[in-house]
Amino acid sequence: MTVKVADVMRYVRNHFIRDSISAAWTHADGTLTPSDGFHPGMWIAVAGGDAPCGVYQLDEKGGIPDLGDTSWTGTVYRLNPPADFIRLCGDIACWAAASPDPAVTGEKLGEYSVSRRAITWQEAFAPALAPYRRMFAEVTL
Repeated sequence: MTVKVADVMRYVRNHFIRDSISAAWTHADGTLTPSDGFHPGMWIAVAGGDAPCGVYQLDEKGGIPDLGDTSWTGTVYRLNPPADFIRLCGDIACWAAASPDPAVTGEKLGEYSVSRRAITWQEAFAPALAPYRRMFAEVTL
């Protein structure tokens, strides 16, 4: 199982938004335009009707990795996740890669309950993720 930073941000409902820019965007030749205020390695969240919605870390050219040439109108959020959170996401990804997928071994419908053979990354890291959790999502992606 692969767990990405975006998965953890979505789970804790916290994208660490610094600010947002609504504009007409172009991603051409591996570069995001307009590029003012963006730098390689920066985390962004893209939202909008026809936008390539998601959380991305800009590559060395200041573009979105694996995104072809495209244009859209929408909002790009500049994110500022703490270094401790990014390290925790790395720990979660390593743990999830080494752990078996939690298989459901039983379910009970009345007063619903489920039992699993193993724990999920959400259960394993709940105490560490608690300080970052928000009550409501900041971004709908």
